[in-house]
Amino acid sequence: MKSDILLANQRTVLFASMGHHNALTQLFDQIPDTTFFLKNADSVLLAGSRTFYERLGFDDESEMLGKSDFDLFPTHMAEHFRRDDLTVIRTATVSRRNVL
Repeated sequence: MKSDILLANQRTVLFASMGHHNALTQLFDQIPDTTFFLKNADSVLLAGSRTFYERLGFDDESEMLGKSDFDLFPTHMAEHFRRDDLTVIRTATVSRRNVL
């Protein structure tokens, strides 16, 4: 429960700083074959486009929220994604990678 509250608070702060969550995901949902996701500093998923969560095998965004790459991918892939995430955090750059 405590982690759910923390995740909800992280989402609130993140979405307040970047604009309305629904508008952002709706925008990316209209771009074919484009995935979009947001993670926190611990690489926990906070948001994602329909293309992203469906490619992960989920029917709804809420099913993937709070999960990390280690919950979704084999360890060797999750470790690679985590290294990428840390590079993005360290360099403050955008990552444009093909995940799926």
